[in-house]
Amino acid sequence: MATVKEIAEKSGVSIGTVDRVLHNRGRVSPETRKRVLAIADELQYVPNRVAQSLATRKKRLHLGFVQIIGEGRPFFTDINTAAHKKAEDLAEYGVKVSFLTLDIDCLMDSDFKAGLSVPQDVNLKELDGLVLPGRLVYSRIRDKICAGCPVVFYNQYPECEEALAYVGCDYGRAGNIAAGLCVLSGGRRARIAILSEGMPDRQILSYTERVREFRRRLETEYPDSTVAGELFFSGDYSENVLRCKYFLRKHPDITVAYVVNPGDYSICGILRKYDPDRRIRIITNDLGQTQKEMLRNGSISATITQQPEVQGSYPLQILYEYLAFGKKPQDKNIYTKLEIRVAGNMDF
Repeated sequence: MATVKEIAEKSGVSIGTVDRVLHNRGRVSPETRKRVLAIADELQYVPNRVAQSLATRKKRLHLGFVQIIGEGRPFFTDINTAAHKKAEDLAEYGVKVSFLTLDIDCLMDSDFKAGLSVPQDVNLKELDGLVLPGRLVYSRIRDKICAGCPVVFYNQYPECEEALAYVGCDYGRAGNIAAGLCVLSGGRRARIAILSEGMPDRQILSYTERVREFRRRLETEYPDSTVAGELFFSGDYSENVLRCKYFLRKHPDITVAYVVNPGDYSICGILRKYDPDRRIRIITNDLGQTQKEMLRNGSISATITQQPEVQGSYPLQILYEYLAFGKKPQDKNIYTKLEIRVAGNMDF
């Protein structure tokens, strides 16, 4: 939850000026007022006088957040960091957030229960609200939570009536943008490789939605560009080196690689190993520290971000406002901003 101090720092004005704007008192220039209000909205500021009404109601909320962990998952690390910070902010208003931990390697496997860690002091039936990383997790935990417990999803579409909201990427639109970037990078006759961690028989929404719209845009707007092939890789670096080597040998005319779900991004380095002249342009999703360095040194051409910090913090804000004040989000699907990052618009 943003503070007046944070708004002041980002706006470049004093705390007193922010206070006058937020409470509509005193003299402030129209330009300053507009800037402060825009930043307050961006940071999802909730006035203290509203938040403190929770204490008046003498209702202490207990929320749950299922966080995903796993080696080489910087995207989820960013989500988790934002969620923990939000939990610290909500604690000031008497809200407790407990974190359940799910190992991503167990997400699609039969040992899901073994991969889900619940703190000993948490009774799932007593949670007032729960944040989950997708419909699959909800289906496997549904019988353990209280009937009617409001849930908010991040990372994967809810696809269920019980969901209060979904906060996350519009994957179809992301794939549409990626198609344009690939053609921009590789030319109208681009030969494109689609690369992703995982298995072709696993229907992972972030992959299927992106690739479906990626192919659709190529077919309708850039018919001279073609997808040369798809390569699925694993968490085994040595195995990925061999897969990439034979894939590029089979498709020597590739000009662009679209890395959909990159895992730890090591596949980008492997591509460069067999393309030392950097003939192949690489487009990725997300923006971890590794990718920032790859943008800086020119290893990748561009990446499409999806605000993991919002996916971590905003679902908790939605639950808080709903449970404390009965406020429902205006939209059920709250899509994060999709931004194109290249070396030229990065502040290294």
